[in-house]
Amino acid sequence: MTARSKAREDLDGLVINTELTLLSIIQGAALYWVINCGFPSLMAGQWEYWAYIFSGIVIILLFWTRGLIHTFTLIRWPIEFGHNFLYILCTFIESVLFTQIMDPFQWHLWSTIFWVGVVFLFWFDMKMIRDRMKEKSSEASKRLYEILEGEQKINILWVMPAVALFYAASTWAIWKYPVFFVEQNGHLYLAVVELLSLIAYQGYVLWFFKRISPMILAHREAEDVAA
Repeated sequence: MTARSKAREDLDGLVINTELTLLSIIQGAALYWVINCGFPSLMAGQWEYWAYIFSGIVIILLFWTRGLIHTFTLIRWPIEFGHNFLYILCTFIESVLFTQIMDPFQWHLWSTIFWVGVVFLFWFDMKMIRDRMKEKSSEASKRLYEILEGEQKINILWVMPAVALFYAASTWAIWKYPVFFVEQNGHLYLAVVELLSLIAYQGYVLWFFKRISPMILAHREAEDVAA
């Protein structure tokens, strides 16, 4: 291994560690707001808000899991400040969202804003994937990036806009029909659909990670050989 490639490897490792640390810290901060704002309703037996609490936990797990996939596949030197700034911005919105656990209207309003922010985060990650595809890389790396690009397109064009649209429609419905959705707890139907959908998507993300795990290993091994 040349001195140049050794220096590059050290910098790559430093950037990956920085990314993992940032990801863990900001999602830990978001978890604080779920606990702080959701604990009173748990202790008071206000079961109508429990779905929101568990949805918040699943959102954190989703953000963290997808962040890990991104880190293991794309992150290297030089550091992408724009990507990290978007991480922090989305976590800020996420934390505000979690403070609204006991307010169905505000919860769905801030959820809309959060998922629109996630669309922009996915769009930025797509740019990073395409930048990696332009680099000289092994067949294993090219195959991995092609799969990542295809999955990213599905999220940008269909999944994330559909989620944001669901929350926008829910916000409008709660605002338009407060008697049913607030006074009669009709918002629970929306909360249950939300929770089940988030759990299903988390299951998909775990399946996707399992699928590409061998490709990530082959990609890393190919890079080591090239160095």
